[in-house]
Amino acid sequence: PLGLLVREIQADGHCLYRSVADQLAQRGAGGGGGAGGVAPTFQQLRDRAAAHIRAHPDDYLPFLYNDAKPGSPEEQLAAHCDEMCATAVWGGELELQALAEALKIPVEVHAVGLPVVKLGEAHAGGGDRGGAAAAPPPPLRVCYLRHAFGLGAHYNSVEPAVAAAGGEAAAAQ
Repeated sequence: PLGLLVREIQADGHCLYRSVADQLAQRGAGGGGGAGGVAPTFQQLRDRAAAHIRAHPDDYLPFLYNDAKPGSPEEQLAAHCDEMCATAVWGGELELQALAEALKIPVEVHAVGLPVVKLGEAHAGGGDRGGAAAAPPPPLRVCYLRHAFGLGAHYNSVEPAVAAAGGEAAAAQ
């Protein structure tokens, strides 16, 4: 109904990062930590998101700090980032926002029956990217499933149905 086809992503706690990696791989982009145009791994994206959150604590502390938990706001932020890098803890909107900012690419989150959530919209206008004016990057597109696989929330990568049909037609020729 949205003109999108789902690209199934493994449900292992890394699905948000794997979805973003799949989106980057579809466009042949190495912008997330991969080398030589190779798409980054989920772990490189976890590390990149954590590094961005650490570098911009004022943007994320209001959403991470819980006064009912032990530790100062800074300690809780550090613990959150450490957990992001070292475990399969699920990511969500906060981590997607960090990735959109770190990668300088907008992200669209699709969910059935809900409006599209757009993150990193500041990067949708193009402008100065690496010293030269460039067309804005197309958004990375993921879908959010609130209840999937009996595990809870899950992210998949998506692609336009038209592009997928064209790719299948080209592959069949």
